Amino acid sequence: RQLFADYAAELADPEQRRLYEQEVTALERERGVHVRFIHPTAGYVLRTSQDGARRCYLNVCSNPHVGAPEPRAEAGGLRWALPYCLAPGREELRGGGRRVLLYDVVFHPGALRMAARSARFRRLL
Repeated sequence: RQLFADYAAELADPEQRRLYEQEVTALERERGVHVRFIHPTAGYVLRTSQDGARRCYLNVCSNPHVGAPEPRAEAGGLRWALPYCLAPGREELRGGGRRVLLYDVVFHPGALRMAARSARFRRLL
């Protein structure tokens, strides 16, 4: 238990996380790969279900490293390109021992600003 507690404390330490990210970045650079860590800023949460049976939450977040939304003119309106990053789903325990699925989806901050101003764009997002 103590080893696990030490490991959890190390993961939570911002200085250790910074060192980890530097080491991974240097390692990948040696292999010719450019790495950029995405640290999302909270946006809002959508409650939905998976297959209509299991409760699921989408954490809609933002980060400037994700591409900005781009409109393309088309007959009758605009077609939007909405770049995003989607983290693998993870389970979390809620009150009463209920398990729920959580997904983090990260968009450009401009996309969340547009969604705050327009219900149509929010539905699209």
